[in-house]
Amino acid sequence: PERQKELFKPYGRLQLDAAESEGTGLGLVIARGIARALGGDVCLKESSPSGSVFSISIDTGQSESKGRVTYQWPFGSLPAPARDPSFAAPNLGHLSLLIVEDVEDIRVLYEAVLKRFGAPKVEFAATGKEGYEKAIHGNYNAILLDLSLPDEEGTEVAKRLRAHGFKKPILALTAHALPEYREITKSCGFNSYLSKPVDFPKLAQKLLSLTSHDSVATK
Repeated sequence: PERQKELFKPYGRLQLDAAESEGTGLGLVIARGIARALGGDVCLKESSPSGSVFSISIDTGQSESKGRVTYQWPFGSLPAPARDPSFAAPNLGHLSLLIVEDVEDIRVLYEAVLKRFGAPKVEFAATGKEGYEKAIHGNYNAILLDLSLPDEEGTEVAKRLRAHGFKKPILALTAHALPEYREITKSCGFNSYLSKPVDFPKLAQKLLSLTSHDSVATK
């Protein structure tokens, strides 16, 4: 009960072990925003160890108008970010990448952004086993490996790859932003890690840095 106020915060995930759960903590936030734009709301009605009940209401209104509903992101109206004239989009034109990620929507997003940055080859694996097999038999410049996979932890996949003699950079992608995860991933053979939601320009720059040499030292 004391954490219920966190339910509708963007990126809020209240599971005791977020690593074992899916999602980014946006579903309730977006649902409430849409309901409020329609003159209603989404509220927690009751909660127990066996589950929760939410009420959803909208104002159907009496108007015949078919006007567009305006949806405002819960952070409020944000000004457009200032464009840095010195910023140049990263060019990944020489990189072949393998992304091990089980959520299809995230795979689609990675592919769209990384190809926009020029990566000529972006391939995927949905499980740790598939990722391991593709990594050792494929010809990739770098592996992007999610830490939470349906069949095994990404840390175990990285350990097996290093034990097999895999030398290419492995970058961890995780929903955990705690400082200790840097040391955890380092000890398992990762070169570096990024927390979700991913900053894609930062990801691209990190990939360029990691693939500029063959070292597996953590950056």
